Amino acid sequence: MKLGATFTRVGHLLGLGDRHLDNILLHRRGAHLVHIDFSVVFDRGLHLKVPEVVPFRLTQTLVEALGVTGVEGGFRRGCERALGTLRANMGPLCALLEACLLDPGVDWEAEALAKVSNQAFAQALALRAFALRAAAVAAPLAAAADSARTALDAASAALGAYVQQFLAAAGTAAAAAESHALLQWCETTLGSAAAQEQRLVAEAQEGRAALDRMLVEAQPLAEQLQACLEECRAWQQRHSALLPLLVVSPPAALVAGPAAIDPAAAAAAGMSPLLLVTGHVGSGGLSSDTGAGSIVHVSLGVPPSHTPLSASLLLQAAAVDQQGQRLLRERAAAAQQLAGALQQYAAAAACLLGGVGYAGSTQHAHWLAAFQAAMDLPIPQGFERATELAPRRRDAAAATAAWRPLAAAAAAAVGLTQQLGSTSAALQLERVDVALAAADAKQRAVGAAESAWSTAAGATSAGSREAAAAALARAFAAFSEQEAANVLQLAAEHEEQAEQAQQAAQEGADEAAGEAAPAAALEGVQRLILGYASMAVAVRDATSEELFLASDGSNLLGWLSQAVQAADSLSTAAAELQLLLPPLMALLHSPAAAERVAAAVAAAAAQLEAANDAGEQAGAAAAEERAAAAAMQPLMMTAAQHPAVAALLQSLQAVQSASQLLLPPEEQPSLARQQLLLAGALVALWQELEEAAAAAEEQEAAAALLPWQRCSTALAAAVAEEVAQHLLAPLADALGATGLQLRAAAASLAHRAGLHAAVPAEGPAGRALGGPPDLVPFTDFDAELPGADMLLGGLEDELEAGGSHEQGQGGTQPAELAARQPGDAAGSQPPLVPFLDFDESLAGTEELLELEGPGAFYGAPGGSQEAMPWPSASLSKPLEEEAAKAEPGSSSSAAQAEARQHPALLAAAAEACGALAAVDAVQYVSALALQQCQQLRQRHCGELAAFQWRNEHVLPPAATDAAASLLAGAGLELSAAALSAAGAPLPTIHPAVAAWSLRSSRTELLQALAAGAGTLQALEAPLQQWRAQLASVAAQMAAEVDVAAPYASSALQHQLQHQQQWLQQAAGVAASLLELSQAVLQLEAACTADADAPPLPRGAEDSPGAQQEPAGVASAAEQYQAEQREGWQRYEALLRQMQQLQGEYSATQQRVQASDAELEQLRLRQLEAAAIKQSAEVAGSNAAANFAALALPLVKATQQLPQAVTRLLPMLAGARECAAQLAAARRAAAELAATECGEGSPAAALAAEAKQAAARLASSAACLRGLPAAVETLQAALLPARNRLLAGGRGETAAQAQAAQVVDALSAAATQLNSQLEHVPQVQGWLAGVPSDLQALAARADEAASALQRQHGFTLRGIVGLLQAAEPSPAEAGAAEGGPAAAAAAAPAFGAALTGSLLVTNAAVATAHRDSGVRLQHAKSVLARVRDKLSGQSHARGSGETTPADVAAEVQRLIEAATDRFNLAKMYEGWMPWV
Repeated sequence: MKLGATFTRVGHLLGLGDRHLDNILLHRRGAHLVHIDFSVVFDRGLHLKVPEVVPFRLTQTLVEALGVTGVEGGFRRGCERALGTLRANMGPLCALLEACLLDPGVDWEAEALAKVSNQAFAQALALRAFALRAAAVAAPLAAAADSARTALDAASAALGAYVQQFLAAAGTAAAAAESHALLQWCETTLGSAAAQEQRLVAEAQEGRAALDRMLVEAQPLAEQLQACLEECRAWQQRHSALLPLLVVSPPAALVAGPAAIDPAAAAAAGMSPLLLVTGHVGSGGLSSDTGAGSIVHVSLGVPPSHTPLSASLLLQAAAVDQQGQRLLRERAAAAQQLAGALQQYAAAAACLLGGVGYAGSTQHAHWLAAFQAAMDLPIPQGFERATELAPRRRDAAAATAAWRPLAAAAAAAVGLTQQLGSTSAALQLERVDVALAAADAKQRAVGAAESAWSTAAGATSAGSREAAAAALARAFAAFSEQEAANVLQLAAEHEEQAEQAQQAAQEGADEAAGEAAPAAALEGVQRLILGYASMAVAVRDATSEELFLASDGSNLLGWLSQAVQAADSLSTAAAELQLLLPPLMALLHSPAAAERVAAAVAAAAAQLEAANDAGEQAGAAAAEERAAAAAMQPLMMTAAQHPAVAALLQSLQAVQSASQLLLPPEEQPSLARQQLLLAGALVALWQELEEAAAAAEEQEAAAALLPWQRCSTALAAAVAEEVAQHLLAPLADALGATGLQLRAAAASLAHRAGLHAAVPAEGPAGRALGGPPDLVPFTDFDAELPGADMLLGGLEDELEAGGSHEQGQGGTQPAELAARQPGDAAGSQPPLVPFLDFDESLAGTEELLELEGPGAFYGAPGGSQEAMPWPSASLSKPLEEEAAKAEPGSSSSAAQAEARQHPALLAAAAEACGALAAVDAVQYVSALALQQCQQLRQRHCGELAAFQWRNEHVLPPAATDAAASLLAGAGLELSAAALSAAGAPLPTIHPAVAAWSLRSSRTELLQALAAGAGTLQALEAPLQQWRAQLASVAAQMAAEVDVAAPYASSALQHQLQHQQQWLQQAAGVAASLLELSQAVLQLEAACTADADAPPLPRGAEDSPGAQQEPAGVASAAEQYQAEQREGWQRYEALLRQMQQLQGEYSATQQRVQASDAELEQLRLRQLEAAAIKQSAEVAGSNAAANFAALALPLVKATQQLPQAVTRLLPMLAGARECAAQLAAARRAAAELAATECGEGSPAAALAAEAKQAAARLASSAACLRGLPAAVETLQAALLPARNRLLAGGRGETAAQAQAAQVVDALSAAATQLNSQLEHVPQVQGWLAGVPSDLQALAARADEAASALQRQHGFTLRGIVGLLQAAEPSPAEAGAAEGGPAAAAAAAPAFGAALTGSLLVTNAAVATAHRDSGVRLQHAKSVLARVRDKLSGQSHARGSGETTPADVAAEVQRLIEAATDRFNLAKMYEGWMPWV
């Protein structure tokens, strides 16, 4: 391969061509190619007849032989090395080549000159042969041409006029015949059109009659349609009046209290008694056995037993009271049940069903629109429109498919809300312990820092101050470095967990145990950043801000604000991602939408894979932009169609931006790279979501996570992956760099902080007095970071407040903190309370703490947070070294021990403070997320409940049970007031309806309505009988009272009147409730009339709370459902009849319209045929008149024509001889025209002229041969026609018939003769100039042959004789023109005579072409091309560029040119790879 590449480069450099497979051999032992035949060198291949446009041979065969790498492997490297070596040695190579080119012993042009001389000899031979032949035929040709011209003139004069007269008559006869044929066609067309018109008119009349019959037959159908229309209108008016009555203005029966229907409630409300002699239990505190509170007791003032009434009447009245009390209690219970169910239904109509617009979903609304359209529009259009508007039976599969996304979204919203609420309390309780631990650890670390700083400030010598201050800085540096190590350890743990999860997924293991693992990276980095920031601020405030300033004054913690911002943004973005779970679950459970999103994701993945396969190439930025655009295009298109995908893209972009905040500016990815990363993240996340949903569906419900939980884990894993990829590494670098810079600036800390001028006196806090002024806020961190004061400021105050009272070892316990009083000093701080009470005492904190939901987005519940391991052994080592360097008396052993423990204290404090800050941040974000999640739960559960209500009768039982369980477990209050508080739009409703809530399912609600309505209907007859008995007993009692106690008669009448009024009012309330319940049941039955079976009873009898209907009373719901189903079936049957009639009517109407259209077209054709007939009659009449005028002259001319033909034939005999002379001259000219000549040479011009002369001579000879034959044909046809004319009659009438016969007999001969006579003028012109033109052309050919002899130094001695001997005679030439057989018989061996001709070369002339001047010019040209190829200038000059190509670019250009298929297609076919 290397040898082939080297020879390819050398061959291209020397311009080696003619590389067909005969010149490339294969070495059997070495298995390499061997090139031979180097005659075509120095780019001579470009000047071949088929130029070689490729630089070297690299066809498909050779490329395949290079192996799998093709030209991109060792071949390219070999070419580049060879070209580089040749360029490096360009001087010696050019010098050697120049010496070879100028060597007089090597003739580089000999072969080329020989080829040129041979070509010149052939041209000269052809030119001299043409000159000899032209001279030989010149004189005979001139005589023959004159004779031929005379004969042609005679023929034109004798026959031209007759032919024109004949053709005119023939044209007139043809026009007359054409007109006659056209007249016949018109008559035939008009005749058939008349019969067809009769048929079409009959069909149209028959069709219209059928349409009229259909309209008559449709009258009963129209009457049925009108009846159904009125029925549907009545039902729809009833339904439309019900919902406003329930929702907008509920009747008094719904808003009235139980006192209007329940006797016990009426008595409790203080109303007049309702029973005759029986008092209500508890009425007035008396027993009902005494009759206290009865009508008799109230009227007479004494108990019934003490009244003067008869005992039988009292017993009868007591029995009536007992029966009435039982009946009234039963009616009150049923009425209250109906009232409660109707209130729930009104709430459902207001919350779920759209208010009064729900009436438009009944079957009657749809059938009414369909029937109205059928009545308003004509039959076919109206029936077709009715078919479009008619309701259709709902499909269970389609309803289930639409139910799944709603149920999935609702389940995700409910589960997410429950998860947030269940972990909120645990996180709040944990915060107390975390806060106490953080306060203790921070106090220890800050105290150690203050002590170290006080020691440095109080040191007496400069060395001691510098050593103490430097020890503090190095302690924080060690702490920073250890934090960096912890970040790296966090990254390693995340990578290990990811590998374990991937391995478990591949093995099919249960992933439930690792569901919290993806959140470890985000939670850990959040705790680390916030803890580090908290300790940095605390140590800075306790010491000096110079601690975190470099020697040049730059801030060492400038990156920390961005880190805190990144943690805050990531926490918010992770919460937003989790809030996308409901719409994402809905999208995943919508097969069509999920398939579209999956297709877009697959397209983006294919584009990303193609971009990765492309690798790093030249112009990578442009390629990256194109790849990013191609990958994002399908994702943006699907995001425009699906808001959930758009929100997912936006949240992932927020996560991506937050995780890249710590990247240095030079490492920030470009916009195209960010788009590629975003597309890759979305592709990976969507694939994870699909796998999670599929895995959850495959496993059993008891053993698998819910789909939304798996998807939640996938979303958290996506955030953790972004953190691990883009945040952990720069965070570790920043911490490590901070540690290094702190160590570098530690030596000058004391000087920069001004400790050299401090007074060694201490204040209350242990800080040196007279030290630096009050510290300003850490502007680079606290002031510039949005929200940092919220995250850290309150935390510092809280920790300082909690830690300022800590004493002894380990501080005080929480109980001691609660009971401990402040110090005795005046103006001390208020007493401390437990952190829980402290939090609740903050303004607005109570609402925040009561919100449900911890950081559910970070994996495991907050109560199980574990402290990250913080090794302390390595942290104390740097301080031990610093302590050893200090002077002996600078510090005590206790101070040294404290200095060694300081990094560990910082690490422990950072861990505790980070945990507390993370808990606070999670609480804050979770509270906001919980509010939004509750709104999502309300919305998605409402949508599911509404869909469940409308489609419960077609959904499978499993879906119905699952939805009921989900809605029951959600704990939602489905009321207008709750929805209005959540911000949901509601229709106009009554204030009382807003307080009602839906607590039951549709099935339970309808069961309650049916049971209550059945009970009220069953109680109507007993209540009427009881009221009749009551009236009878009351009348007897009034009569006895009038006799026995007339003073109480009026009071008794008043009480009895009140009793009747209340009973009438209660009966009205019950009737109103019964009517409303029946209307509701009818409305729901109308909404579910498309069901094949009634939707109510699925275990209705066994359901808890369902009342058993009285015996003999059918379920009202079943009755209404059967009634509505029967109506649906009648409407469907009517619709089928309408469709059948519409089909027949439309088919008949189409046939009538087709007949009318065809009839219209037929009439147009009739008009057209009539017009054509009229014009044909006129044209035929004119043609007949013209023919009559031409007939007699034609007959007379035909009779006289034979004498003229007889005289003309002898003159035409010489035309054939002239044709033979012309053929000999044409052959000579054709041979000269066939001679190969170079373009632009004199011989080429002569050949072109000879070609034109040969064409003219051939045409003239053909005319001279064809004219006599045409005349002879005319003579043969003329004699029989003349004999018939002579035998015929005389006169104009006979002349017309005779002229027609002449036209028929002589038509073919006259046409043939006319075609020959048309060429006569042109041939005469050619014959006039042929002799002189041929002689001039021969003279020029002889002169050109002589010039070629002189130029190339050869002679044609002996050739002239041979040519003259071989020249054929004119007769032989004519025979050759006559055909191959004649030529073989007449022509001598001309080719054999020329075989003895010799080429005599003039050596002197050949030597003159190889003199030194020509050689020098040739050498300069070759050397210039070689230098251009070596330097890369050949392509630059051809393309207009100024910069030569480098080695790689030049090799790439040459390989592309050699393998280009367009270039290979231009090569000579013998050079191709298949030869």
